[in-house]
Amino acid sequence: MSTIVNEIEKLRSAYSSLPNAYFQFLLDHDGIDCELGIDPGWVVIYPTQEALVATNQYQMSTFLPGYFAFGGNGAGEVFVFPLNRSVHECPVYMVPTVGMSVEELIEIAPSFESFAQQIGKSCED
Repeated sequence: MSTIVNEIEKLRSAYSSLPNAYFQFLLDHDGIDCELGIDPGWVVIYPTQEALVATNQYQMSTFLPGYFAFGGNGAGEVFVFPLNRSVHECPVYMVPTVGMSVEELIEIAPSFESFAQQIGKSCED
């Protein structure tokens, strides 16, 4: 098995409630850094290896328990999934890294699938 597949399996084992579409995205792209057709207009999805440690680095269990950080906008905000939702009903939220709290969550897409459809598009499209 390739390294990326092994890393994705580690991630899936640790966070089994994350959307299947997210795991497939990692398998196909292993992270990206490009325009996003919805606000905030830019997306960085962490490569699998970074995704394995990002939630700990951002101290999500302290500041935003029950959420998983999978990317950001490159401008001080991270994209997160709730960990207690169905793999089929998992909205994407954005939250600032400074002042991170449930009160600061902004839903930017109802699912990872709808979020992913906006990757590579311009907000003006």
